[in-house]
Amino acid sequence: MAKKYKDYDITIYYDEADIFQLQRLRKLVKCKKYIKGEVIKCNKVFFSFNLDMIDDVEADEYYFVSHANYEELGYKPPIDNSKLTHYIGVSQFASDKLDEYGKKLGKEIKTIKCYNPLTLEPKQKVVRLVSACRLDDKVKGRERTLRLIEALDRYCAENNRNYIWTIFTNPTRIKVNSPNVVY
Repeated sequence: MAKKYKDYDITIYYDEADIFQLQRLRKLVKCKKYIKGEVIKCNKVFFSFNLDMIDDVEADEYYFVSHANYEELGYKPPIDNSKLTHYIGVSQFASDKLDEYGKKLGKEIKTIKCYNPLTLEPKQKVVRLVSACRLDDKVKGRERTLRLIEALDRYCAENNRNYIWTIFTNPTRIKVNSPNVVY
Protein backbone atom coordinates (compact mmCIF):
# COMPACT_ATOMS: atom_id res chain seq x y z
CA MET A 1 0.00 0.00 0.00
CA ALA A 2 2.85 2.36 0.80
CA LYS A 3 4.20 2.00 -2.75
CA LYS A 4 0.86 2.69 -4.36
CA TYR A 5 -0.25 5.57 -2.12
CA LYS A 6 3.12 7.15 -1.26
CA ASP A 7 2.03 10.51 -2.72
CA TYR A 8 -0.62 10.87 -0.01
CA ASP A 9 0.13 12.11 3.49
CA ILE A 10 0.41 8.73 5.23
CA THR A 11 1.83 7.95 8.66
CA ILE A 12 2.17 4.40 9.91
CA TYR A 13 2.04 4.04 13.68
CA TYR A 14 3.50 0.92 15.26
CA ASP A 15 4.13 -0.62 18.68
CA GLU A 16 6.82 -3.02 17.47
CA ALA A 17 8.24 -3.40 13.99
CA ASP A 18 10.95 -5.20 12.08
CA ILE A 19 13.82 -2.75 11.54
CA PHE A 20 14.27 -3.81 7.90
CA GLN A 21 10.55 -3.36 7.17
CA LEU A 22 10.70 0.11 8.74
CA GLN A 23 13.70 1.01 6.58
CA ARG A 24 11.75 0.01 3.45
CA LEU A 25 8.61 1.85 4.55
CA ARG A 26 10.41 5.05 5.59
CA LYS A 27 11.53 5.54 1.99
CA LEU A 28 7.86 5.91 1.03
CA VAL A 29 5.82 7.12 4.04
CA LYS A 30 6.27 8.48 7.56
CA CYS A 31 6.63 5.87 10.30
CA LYS A 32 6.21 6.72 13.95
CA LYS A 33 6.36 4.67 17.13
CA TYR A 34 3.01 4.91 18.89
CA ILE A 35 3.11 6.46 22.35
CA LYS A 36 0.08 5.53 24.47
CA GLY A 37 -2.03 8.59 25.22
CA GLU A 38 -0.70 10.59 22.25
CA VAL A 39 -3.59 12.27 20.39
CA ILE A 40 -3.52 11.48 16.67
CA LYS A 41 -5.62 13.62 14.33
CA CYS A 42 -6.27 12.54 10.75
CA ASN A 43 -8.92 12.31 8.06
CA LYS A 44 -8.96 8.52 7.76
CA VAL A 45 -7.51 5.84 9.99
CA PHE A 46 -7.09 2.19 9.06
CA PHE A 47 -6.79 -0.63 11.60
CA SER A 48 -5.99 -4.24 10.99
CA PHE A 49 -6.43 -6.46 13.98
CA ASN A 50 -5.30 -4.27 16.85
CA LEU A 51 -7.54 -1.39 17.91
CA ASP A 52 -5.56 -0.51 21.07
CA MET A 53 -4.92 3.06 19.94
CA ILE A 54 -8.44 3.84 18.66
CA ASP A 55 -9.35 6.01 21.67
CA ASP A 56 -6.28 8.18 20.98
CA VAL A 57 -7.35 8.86 17.38
CA GLU A 58 -9.57 11.71 16.22
CA ALA A 59 -10.59 11.01 12.62
CA ASP A 60 -13.44 11.63 10.19
CA GLU A 61 -13.52 7.97 9.13
CA TYR A 62 -12.45 4.79 10.95
CA TYR A 63 -11.74 1.72 8.79
CA PHE A 64 -11.26 -1.86 9.93
CA VAL A 65 -9.34 -3.99 7.40
CA SER A 66 -9.88 -7.74 7.60
CA HIS A 67 -7.19 -10.08 6.27
CA ALA A 68 -8.51 -13.44 7.46
CA ASN A 69 -11.23 -15.50 9.08
CA TYR A 70 -10.30 -14.44 12.60
CA GLU A 71 -12.70 -16.87 14.27
CA GLU A 72 -10.96 -19.80 12.61
CA LEU A 73 -7.69 -18.49 14.02
CA GLY A 74 -9.26 -18.37 17.48
CA TYR A 75 -9.81 -14.60 17.67
CA LYS A 76 -12.85 -12.38 17.72
CA PRO A 77 -12.51 -9.56 15.19
CA PRO A 78 -12.70 -6.31 17.16
CA ILE A 79 -15.51 -4.86 15.05
CA ASP A 80 -17.86 -4.05 17.92
CA ASN A 81 -16.15 -0.70 18.55
CA SER A 82 -18.65 2.09 17.97
CA LYS A 83 -16.02 4.37 16.40
CA LEU A 84 -15.60 2.08 13.36
CA THR A 85 -17.40 3.52 10.33
CA HIS A 86 -16.20 1.33 7.44
CA TYR A 87 -15.13 -2.29 6.95
CA ILE A 88 -12.79 -3.61 4.25
CA GLY A 89 -11.96 -7.22 3.40
CA VAL A 90 -8.87 -7.96 1.32
CA SER A 91 -10.66 -10.86 -0.42
CA GLN A 92 -14.21 -12.06 -0.98
CA PHE A 93 -13.63 -14.72 1.67
CA ALA A 94 -12.39 -12.20 4.28
CA SER A 95 -15.30 -9.87 3.45
CA ASP A 96 -17.92 -12.63 3.74
CA LYS A 97 -16.50 -13.89 7.04
CA LEU A 98 -16.46 -10.39 8.53
CA ASP A 99 -20.08 -9.81 7.46
CA GLU A 100 -21.06 -13.16 9.03
CA TYR A 101 -19.35 -12.22 12.27
CA GLY A 102 -21.10 -8.84 12.25
CA LYS A 103 -24.48 -10.61 11.94
CA LYS A 104 -23.61 -12.74 14.98
CA LEU A 105 -23.16 -9.48 16.87
CA GLY A 106 -26.46 -8.18 15.50
CA LYS A 107 -24.61 -5.65 13.39
CA GLU A 108 -25.06 -5.11 9.63
CA ILE A 109 -21.63 -3.94 8.52
CA LYS A 110 -21.49 -4.43 4.69
CA THR A 111 -17.80 -5.10 4.21
CA ILE A 112 -16.25 -3.64 1.07
CA LYS A 113 -14.03 -6.04 -0.88
CA CYS A 114 -10.76 -4.38 -1.77
CA TYR A 115 -7.84 -6.57 -2.81
CA ASN A 116 -4.41 -5.61 -1.49
CA PRO A 117 -2.71 -3.34 -4.02
CA LEU A 118 0.22 -5.63 -4.68
CA THR A 119 3.14 -4.27 -6.67
CA LEU A 120 5.87 -6.72 -7.49
CA GLU A 121 9.40 -5.54 -8.02
CA PRO A 122 11.50 -7.27 -10.63
CA LYS A 123 14.06 -9.48 -8.92
CA GLN A 124 17.69 -9.05 -9.81
CA LYS A 125 19.66 -12.18 -10.43
CA VAL A 126 22.19 -13.07 -7.76
CA VAL A 127 25.72 -13.63 -8.97
CA ARG A 128 26.96 -16.99 -7.69
CA LEU A 129 30.66 -17.67 -7.34
CA VAL A 130 32.32 -20.93 -6.30
CA SER A 131 35.98 -21.42 -5.41
CA ALA A 132 38.02 -24.39 -4.26
CA CYS A 133 41.17 -23.01 -2.67
CA ARG A 134 43.42 -22.84 0.36
CA LEU A 135 42.59 -19.54 2.06
CA ASP A 136 45.34 -20.04 4.64
CA ASP A 137 47.99 -20.23 1.92
CA LYS A 138 49.44 -16.78 1.10
CA VAL A 139 50.88 -18.12 -2.16
CA LYS A 140 47.52 -19.45 -3.40
CA GLY A 141 45.78 -16.05 -3.59
CA ARG A 142 44.48 -15.37 -0.09
CA GLU A 143 45.14 -11.62 -0.32
CA ARG A 144 43.60 -11.35 -3.80
CA THR A 145 40.54 -13.28 -2.60
CA LEU A 146 40.08 -11.00 0.42
CA ARG A 147 40.51 -7.85 -1.71
CA LEU A 148 37.97 -9.17 -4.22
CA ILE A 149 35.46 -9.85 -1.42
CA GLU A 150 35.89 -6.27 -0.14
CA ALA A 151 35.46 -4.86 -3.67
CA LEU A 152 32.37 -7.00 -4.35
CA ASP A 153 30.81 -6.01 -1.02
CA ARG A 154 31.42 -2.31 -1.76
CA TYR A 155 29.99 -2.61 -5.28
CA CYS A 156 26.90 -4.46 -4.04
CA ALA A 157 26.28 -1.94 -1.24
CA GLU A 158 26.56 0.98 -3.67
CA ASN A 159 24.38 -0.64 -6.36
CA ASN A 160 21.82 -2.52 -4.24
CA ARG A 161 22.96 -5.88 -5.60
CA ASN A 162 23.87 -9.22 -4.04
CA TYR A 163 26.20 -12.10 -4.64
CA ILE A 164 26.88 -15.43 -2.99
CA TRP A 165 30.41 -16.77 -2.99
CA THR A 166 30.79 -20.34 -1.76
CA ILE A 167 34.42 -21.06 -0.92
CA PHE A 168 35.53 -24.64 -0.35
CA THR A 169 38.76 -24.47 1.63
CA ASN A 170 40.93 -26.27 4.10
CA PRO A 171 40.27 -25.41 7.76
CA THR A 172 41.21 -21.77 8.05
CA ARG A 173 41.97 -19.17 10.69
CA ILE A 174 40.93 -16.44 8.24
CA LYS A 175 37.60 -14.89 9.17
CA VAL A 176 35.71 -13.42 6.24
CA ASN A 177 33.34 -10.70 7.47
CA SER A 178 30.91 -10.66 4.57
CA PRO A 179 27.28 -11.73 4.60
CA ASN A 180 27.76 -12.80 0.98
CA VAL A 181 30.51 -15.37 1.58
CA VAL A 182 30.02 -18.92 2.82
CA TYR A 183 33.01 -21.18 3.42
